[in-house]
Amino acid sequence: MPRDPRYPDPRTGDPVSLLVRNLDRRATSRTLSRMFGRFGRVSDVYIPRDFHSRRARGFAFVEFESYPDAKEAVRMMDGQRVEGRQLSICFAQLSRKSASEMKTGP
Repeated sequence: MPRDPRYPDPRTGDPVSLLVRNLDRRATSRTLSRMFGRFGRVSDVYIPRDFHSRRARGFAFVEFESYPDAKEAVRMMDGQRVEGRQLSICFAQLSRKSASEMKTGP
């Protein structure tokens, strides 16, 4: 069966992004970087914001430099309570778009 291109291939050594749902809207990149950094090297944290209000939308993407570290973070953090909220964590299906890709579309 061919590999699903929407999910990371652990054999490539490419960075791997996790989708972290149900975050407290006050969560910061620094907080998430510290929280997930205990599982391995975090290369990026992105917290999407509402266009008009600029408030966090309650989810984030955390990018790890390696698949094994990301896999361990999912195993240990999925379902955990943080700031009174139960987190839902999974591998992000697609890599993050660049600013130019978001402006021009697919």
